[in-house]
Amino acid sequence: MDIFDLVDIQRVKHPNINKYSYVSKALKMRSRIDFFLVAKNLTKYVQNVDIQSSIAPDHKAVFLSLHWTKEAP
Repeated sequence: MDIFDLVDIQRVKHPNINKYSYVSKALKMRSRIDFFLVAKNLTKYVQNVDIQSSIAPDHKAVFLSLHWTKEAP
């Protein structure tokens, strides 16, 4: 990720929160297999990122919202 100047934006925005996007109750396992990679220079445009429940029983949804500002020329 460093070679391409990318960051896992969930960990950047919420460094002290451990949320997992995959949970297997049968295997008693949790993992962060789904995530958003964002170029470091674009992190200022990320308004919100979160991992929330979804309709799939074992996978959760990863949400990302961006806020672009119109800059003067």
